[in-house]
Amino acid sequence: MRLEWDVHMVVDYPEDDIEDTCRYVRENGWDDAAIVSMITDTVMGFDEQDYCNWDHDQTMAVVDEIKRRVGSIQLSMFDGEDF
Repeated sequence: MRLEWDVHMVVDYPEDDIEDTCRYVRENGWDDAAIVSMITDTVMGFDEQDYCNWDHDQTMAVVDEIKRRVGSIQLSMFDGEDF
């Protein structure tokens, strides 16, 4: 017998951790590995149920929010020249 159901989860990702990651990106540029590592460090502090149910989709949602907040970080590559 196979039973299957979806469990609705809600996790409040800490605002301070998002801001810390955004600050890191502004100061150091975009680094996928470092950003995912920072997110993973935060998630490891969640309670067991939230930690165990966290997956790639949730990580990418946090990454997308960081991208939204830092905006056009790519423009910093142009060191002030007119383009």
